Amino acid sequence: MEISRKPGWPVKFAVLSLLVSTAVWADVRRSAPLIMRVGYTGSMWPMFTGGELVAVTKGNFAALKIGDDVIIWHEGEQLSVIHRIIDKRVTRFGLGYVTKGINNAERDRVILTADNYVGTAVKL
Repeated sequence: MEISRKPGWPVKFAVLSLLVSTAVWADVRRSAPLIMRVGYTGSMWPMFTGGELVAVTKGNFAALKIGDDVIIWHEGEQLSVIHRIIDKRVTRFGLGYVTKGINNAERDRVILTADNYVGTAVKL
C-alpha cells in the first residue's frame, strides 16, 4: 500500500485559516498581499457570489486598467468594497478610476484614487 504525501484537506484548511487570521491583523488599506473574504451584497454576482476568498495584491496604481476588480476603501463608511473599473479619469486631484458593481445600475459615487485604493482582487 502506497502512502500519499500530498497534504489533505485538514492541512490545507489549517494553512488557509492561518492566512486569513494573518490578514485580519494586517492594516487592509496598506498591506498586500493578503486574503479577504467577500461579503454577500450581490453587487459583483456572478463573479463574486459572497463568501469567497480573494487574494489582494497592491500593484502600480497608474497601471490599473478597465476591467480590473479592485478593492476601494470607503473612509466615511469604514468598509472596503470590491468593484470593477469601468473608466479612467484625470481629476483636479490627479489620476482616478470610475468603478461599479457589475450588477449595480449606477456607477460608484466615490472615485478610486491612490489614497483609497486597497489593491486588486484575484479570486482564489
